[in-house]
Amino acid sequence: SNGSCLALLEGHSAGILATSFSPCGNLLASGSFDNTIRIWDVQTGACLQILTEHINWVTGLNFSPDGQWLASPSCDRTIRIWRVADWQCVRVLEGHSGWVWGIAWNSNSQLLASCSADCTAKIWSATTGDCLRSLEGHTTQIWRAVFSPDGQTIATGSEDQTISLWNVETGRRLTTITGYSNWVRPLVLSLDGQFFATGHKDKTLRIWSSVNNQCLQELKANEIGLSSLAFHPDNERLASGGMDNIV
Repeated sequence: SNGSCLALLEGHSAGILATSFSPCGNLLASGSFDNTIRIWDVQTGACLQILTEHINWVTGLNFSPDGQWLASPSCDRTIRIWRVADWQCVRVLEGHSGWVWGIAWNSNSQLLASCSADCTAKIWSATTGDCLRSLEGHTTQIWRAVFSPDGQTIATGSEDQTISLWNVETGRRLTTITGYSNWVRPLVLSLDGQFFATGHKDKTLRIWSSVNNQCLQELKANEIGLSSLAFHPDNERLASGGMDNIV
């Protein structure tokens, strides 16, 4: 609520590309250029687990709303689904022809949305691993994809300086929001659906109203390359990760 830094979590050997809080708020996952995922205890700051199966950069992270799974996209062109109970990788999703930059769950933990350097976003069944739809229309790579709280819409943010909204059931593009002066890279919705936050090439972090698309706050965040954002379940705290190796 006041923008203060609560903790510094150090251990990655390279820049951080992704962060995600667990639904109960006791875990924070971070993904890095060092090809690993670290699981942190939010209260103590201790590193609880290191996941090492990706063979290239870990570009995104997202816990499922039911808290049972963690999804991780990578520059190895795959998405891995991890079981939180024992941190085993239970499924590998393949289908993108370029690096995969982001991943999101719908509210009932049944669907995943991914986005890629191949200029597409894809909708997947989390239970079968099947690709259900491919969303095409952006002219350059897509950095982030997120579901609306009701699960009926997906928002995608692209290097083409636009945000597009898509119908989940049909895959049809509903609208395109323009007017951004630089890349929209990190893109995240608050769990109550009232706000969304975006990160930009100029190192600013902006918090927007989902009601009227107005910018509510513009903050300076990580000094080098703001690359990841995650709302805490209380909707009052926001984690940012950057190329300065700091969350």
